[in-house]
Amino acid sequence: MKKTQPSSGRFLRAAIIVAVPLSLLIWSCSGQSGSSSNPPTLTWKMPTEVFDTTQENYAKLGWQSFIALNWPADLSYRGKPDMTKSIGDAGVRVWETFRLKEEMILPNAQRPDTWNGNGGNGLAARDLTKKSLFRLSKKFDSIPQDPNNGGEFNQAGSGNPLIDQDSNYVMFEIGVNESEYNYVLNNNYYDGNVQRQQVHEHTFTNPPKGDTLVQRSGDSLIYQVAPSVAGLQAFAQYGATEFKASWRILPLKDKATTWSRYYHRTATIALPDGSFETQEVGLVGLHILRLTALTGSTWYWATFEQVDNLTPPANGAGSASFHKQGDTSGTVNGYSYSPDPIDSTLPANPVPVNVARITPIPAYIDVLNAEYRLLLAGTVWEHYQLVGVVNPALGGNQSFPMNNATGIYTNVNFMANVTMETYKQKVSFSKSVGFSNCVGCHSFGTPLTYNNTADENYALANYQIFTFLLSDADTVPGATQVLTPNEKDLLLNDDKRKKPK
Repeated sequence: MKKTQPSSGRFLRAAIIVAVPLSLLIWSCSGQSGSSSNPPTLTWKMPTEVFDTTQENYAKLGWQSFIALNWPADLSYRGKPDMTKSIGDAGVRVWETFRLKEEMILPNAQRPDTWNGNGGNGLAARDLTKKSLFRLSKKFDSIPQDPNNGGEFNQAGSGNPLIDQDSNYVMFEIGVNESEYNYVLNNNYYDGNVQRQQVHEHTFTNPPKGDTLVQRSGDSLIYQVAPSVAGLQAFAQYGATEFKASWRILPLKDKATTWSRYYHRTATIALPDGSFETQEVGLVGLHILRLTALTGSTWYWATFEQVDNLTPPANGAGSASFHKQGDTSGTVNGYSYSPDPIDSTLPANPVPVNVARITPIPAYIDVLNAEYRLLLAGTVWEHYQLVGVVNPALGGNQSFPMNNATGIYTNVNFMANVTMETYKQKVSFSKSVGFSNCVGCHSFGTPLTYNNTADENYALANYQIFTFLLSDADTVPGATQVLTPNEKDLLLNDDKRKKPK
């Protein structure tokens, strides 16, 4: 696709340790987060919570989530792992069966179908056996056009594409799990005016956190299933989860040497001019965004990359995807130049972006990566690494205050995936100088609001939902707003109004 001519804490844990009622579920850590020492494990079970609130365990939560999400999927039900298979077996992965953004936020605020139903917008269900990267296409594979953003080739936040060392454009996709999808569907938040009205009335519902950790007993974690996910099947009873994936085209010339180092799929790529092409694409980045009881103030972020993104394979077979060895042109800001945003066509033969990592992978994560990659030896997943995690600060550390919040702090100030935040590795979003990580940007993520300061401030204070997906919601054509953008009657201290959930 280098050418595109038009033809082609120990338990912050609810500081209330309560008597355990019969309704509690007791999960063995062999299926969740390991023994008392919490060693790495291969399991299809999504970890519900950190085993204990240490920084290492937050990183392990990322790895265990990565393994569960990359388990081969049972295609009979979206989000269901195939429990008869192992992590190294072939097949579509669990996260690839999640609902894509385009299947949830539809034009004209149309109601999307049920989680396991059709594609919405009167179209058939997406064929989960086929990979399609289409965010700028007019239509493809039953998925409607993204009505607001588009931008298959442009990175979020910067609006610039990333071009690999083979002069091919990187592509992206975004999706959500069943609990987050049902949250949007059941609350009618695919309609922007519903969001605005509920924020104004202080009745907006925040996303589900999943299970609540009650206590730890030996090598087991004891949870109470939250009402928001209690109706889901057992494998899906965890809080709101999103993914963002980045893919690069794998050149045919490298098939014998490097394709086996990537999780790869044959994909139909929708080009900005409305045409399509078929290419083999390899996964180069995966963001995992989760909401759990213990990460509710900041959400939880783990980001992974393919190990050859910036350094070539040790065996000398192949080269780095985004960095030319010996070229230092990208070391100051993390990139050599930022290409123009993609609009209606892809420029032919673009110049590769020479990428560098500004913030090194932390040493404790390097150690953990070695453990998990050894555990995954012999599978394609041994060629992936955790780059970093963002979670609530531990031990009272107040070094990195969160944007738009008082008394809430994160564990790091810098974290970036070089395939998704290439051009934002040093950007300041916060009160802290040079603060640039997931929360630094996503703390601005709120529901849609009427255009008045009172509603906007109230949303920031009470509804930091940490996702921008809801802000893409459309409205019903010709629908009149119950309130006008200039209405001044919002009384923040009105005791008669409902408080946020």
